[in-house]
Amino acid sequence: MDTKDKKHIINLNLIHITGVGVLKEDLTIPSEFDIQKVDKFDSKLTPSIEVGKTDKNVRVILNISISTLGKNKENATIELQIGVQYVVENIHDLIVENEEGLFPDINLFGVLVGTAYSTVRGILMTRLQYTPFNNFILPIISPYIFLEKAKND
Repeated sequence: MDTKDKKHIINLNLIHITGVGVLKEDLTIPSEFDIQKVDKFDSKLTPSIEVGKTDKNVRVILNISISTLGKNKENATIELQIGVQYVVENIHDLIVENEEGLFPDINLFGVLVGTAYSTVRGILMTRLQYTPFNNFILPIISPYIFLEKAKND
């Protein structure tokens, strides 16, 4: 992702969450799985951002994959895709356009991905409550980790 390290001061009064939703959910739990015996999880999270060129809409999509082994080595998995929709009133001041598309500047990226990530942490806690993943907590991390990873890919 190329943001050209463009930085602006972000006015949070001009950013509004207009929607949050689970776009995809695929839960696989073997019938013999004992949810009481789970203590370790493997997870992967990948964000993507879609910026509208003609409107002020920005959508952050978080793809989440979590797996765990039961006491008899059976594997339970969940794949989720959760979207957070924003309206950014001054979006045209805060985007960079190149041959790959439109990208938010670094500060806007941090605000949008950080807010989406925090929102998803809460959704996961309630969504996973009665599953083998009920003790899974998405760790607190800096949203800029995703930006650095995207730059290196």
